[in-house]
Amino acid sequence: MPDLESKIIGVTDTTWAEYDMGQFAMNTINENCNADVERYTVPGYNEQPVAAKRLITEHDCDIVVAVGMASPYSHNKDFLHTASKGLQEVALETNTHILEAYVAIDEAKGPEGLVDIVEDRVMAHTENAISLLRGKTELCPKVGKGVRQGSSNEGLLIDGDQ
Repeated sequence: MPDLESKIIGVTDTTWAEYDMGQFAMNTINENCNADVERYTVPGYNEQPVAAKRLITEHDCDIVVAVGMASPYSHNKDFLHTASKGLQEVALETNTHILEAYVAIDEAKGPEGLVDIVEDRVMAHTENAISLLRGKTELCPKVGKGVRQGSSNEGLLIDGDQ
């Protein structure tokens, strides 16, 4: 797999999450490509914009995957939105893709369902990051197919090829 051997993928995760989302992202990277990985763990998702920027500017990451978990309380979802906006600003400022794999604890009833969502969303966003590193058209085969991360795919709007 020599295609990404000169690339570095950054992973920023949090100690707040109730699942080791960062390690899961790193495992996904290691299973799908040969890029190097830099991990930057912070207490919560509000610190992730700075972590992402440092991964890009100080650790030469070519792309970043940000993973985190929010409690079901509305103020935490507001904080998550603010962190997301911060990551978008960093992405634009550094001209570097930052893919977010955030999960709210109330997206599922019970731990098993939540683990399924976490693993699916983190894996899908991490695989998307790998695809973006491979080239700007790598994701084209998924266009128009209602592909989702962390929930069921919607499929085509109309049956048949478009």
